[in-house]
Amino acid sequence: RKYVIGTEQVNNFNGYPYTPTKTDARYGYPAGTDFTSKKEGVEVQAWQIGHNTVFGRDSLTEEYSSTHCIATSSMHALDRLISENKTWSLVVSFQNPHPPNVAAGKYFDRYWDFKKDFFVPPSIDTAHLKNTPYKKDKNPKIQEIEAVKEWMVSYYAMVEEVDHHI
Repeated sequence: RKYVIGTEQVNNFNGYPYTPTKTDARYGYPAGTDFTSKKEGVEVQAWQIGHNTVFGRDSLTEEYSSTHCIATSSMHALDRLISENKTWSLVVSFQNPHPPNVAAGKYFDRYWDFKKDFFVPPSIDTAHLKNTPYKKDKNPKIQEIEAVKEWMVSYYAMVEEVDHHI
């Protein structure tokens, strides 16, 4: 489906809905808020625009995730290359685990209930993160421990999905 429900936002990578977590730039905004358009009447800060501010759970089922599609296409290409009985090379590049950090529900849900047990180092503060994209001016929400744990859910879920397909 291409329409949003409840608190969902539209993933700026694939155009489909997802449920944002606390580190997402549009968390707490009305469903379908578009930061790339001035039509919304929402004041937008520079850190809120871009793929690296998108975090959450995908509304698409696993078989429609970019990771699944790339893996399936790669397996078909591998079968074809093997059958041709010639020298070949196949390079497969997965989008995940890179921004936007929206994970397939099947994998996201596995980690959601465990987030309370995730370890967040005390170095998650402005002084230690000054040379990273996770600075307070890049995303002020990244400094909140609970928000960081939700970010970890998305990241771990994306890594697991790639691992599953490899």
